[in-house]
Amino acid sequence: MMQNTKLKYIDIEKDKVYLAFIINSMIYFYKLRNYHTQVIECEQWITMLNRNTIDTEYTKSALIALKNIMIDAANYFCVVEDKFDDSELAIKLSNKITSLFKQ
Repeated sequence: MMQNTKLKYIDIEKDKVYLAFIINSMIYFYKLRNYHTQVIECEQWITMLNRNTIDTEYTKSALIALKNIMIDAANYFCVVEDKFDDSELAIKLSNKITSLFKQ
């Protein structure tokens, strides 16, 4: 069973706009593909990002879900949309999220 430890995402305020942009784009894509679980995960992250005071600590499960969304977004933007800047942004955010697990 996974521990309920929380990880700090210190730059969440700074990355909030970029994360929301990418997640909203992925909600559209996931709905087209009928990926209901991913839609729910995206909507939960949008809810968390829209809070007035963003908590900087997140469960490992929540951050893994966010990392997976960013990886899907990188592939989607690169292959489907030909938006290489957006794909690069998703990769950078994914790497930042992955680095939280090493701290």
